[in-house]
Amino acid sequence: MSDFEDDDSSIESYESEEEEEVEELDPAVEECLRWTSEEVADWVASVGFPEYRDCFLSNAITGRRLIIVTASLLPKIGITNFEHIKELTKKIRELLRIELMPWNRSISLPHQDVQGIATPNAILSESYL
Repeated sequence: MSDFEDDDSSIESYESEEEEEVEELDPAVEECLRWTSEEVADWVASVGFPEYRDCFLSNAITGRRLIIVTASLLPKIGITNFEHIKELTKKIRELLRIELMPWNRSISLPHQDVQGIATPNAILSESYL
């Protein structure tokens, strides 16, 4: 057997391992991905937002496109009520079984130790002078 044949078998075993790692879609999610824009609009109405049915229809949001519908996209298709945006994106994530990534990073500057640094209040007080 040549070295080339050994390489082929290792490639095949790698490919079979890779195939095993592919996660099967939940059948309910798979069905949602096949929805037409009409079915998506019906679902939007059924979860309590019939006033936005036309927004989804006129923008041709199909089941597959629901994957990219985020809070930042909804105002672009005509949904501007912030509470409705939060609720709709939550319902979409639940429908498609999309996990919300935890966000615990602060955008403020990290706390700085001011020990030994004169602050304006300390400069004005007699104890500093």
